[in-house]
Amino acid sequence: MPARVNQHVSIIRLKQDTLSSEFLHYLLISKVNKDLLLGIGEQGATRQAITKVQIQNFVVSYPKNNKEQEHSVKSIRKLKKQTQSLESKYQKELESLEELKKSILQKAFAG
Repeated sequence: MPARVNQHVSIIRLKQDTLSSEFLHYLLISKVNKDLLLGIGEQGATRQAITKVQIQNFVVSYPKNNKEQEHSVKSIRKLKKQTQSLESKYQKELESLEELKKSILQKAFAG
């Protein structure tokens, strides 16, 4: 989220046992591939669009071994979980610091 759905939605069907859909997901949202996809989008009247032909011609590199793909996906999931945990901890720390700041300022101005 946020997301928008319109006539520019495409379904990518994978050949069975060639590429994991979750692995492809992570490939497509990686900075390199996202930038490439955004770069090939055609300018319309109000927004960019990627055509069916451009999607069909878009090439991604991936390990042919399904076990390697699954290992990569597991590693990404683990890193994502760790990142979210760290984000949560840092957010709590920032909130605590803000409360401490308010408390100190209140005491300083109250005398």
